[in-house]
Amino acid sequence: MPAPSQNLLPFRRREAVEGLLGGWLKEYDVVLVDTSPLNAVNHGNLPAEQICAFCEACLMVVLCGVTPAHQVETAVSRLRAREARLLGCVYNDRHTPTLREQLLTALAPWRRWLPLRRLEGWLRRTPLLNMSL
Repeated sequence: MPAPSQNLLPFRRREAVEGLLGGWLKEYDVVLVDTSPLNAVNHGNLPAEQICAFCEACLMVVLCGVTPAHQVETAVSRLRAREARLLGCVYNDRHTPTLREQLLTALAPWRRWLPLRRLEGWLRRTPLLNMSL
């Protein structure tokens, strides 16, 4: 896409964007378009849902534990309103604590009253709880 300082008006027409994407698809097997977030308003960019409507299909990326459910629902509604084909969702759990971290955090308040040293050691050593995905 052109830089925001250029005139974006021609790219608001479906034919112009489809022509651009069609040209790329003749040259490449797959064309991936990374847009701004669906719920973000950026007057320098074309709306993300509009770009998604021009594409054959789209995937939505959601940051687990950060993006509220109502924002996901709003984004899906915006895609449906533009008749964009949503194939699915990618859940980015980069900032989500591991099960081991969650269990150790839940046990922390009980350390004062219960002898948890052995249990905490077991949690730290258990291979299943220490696997990174």
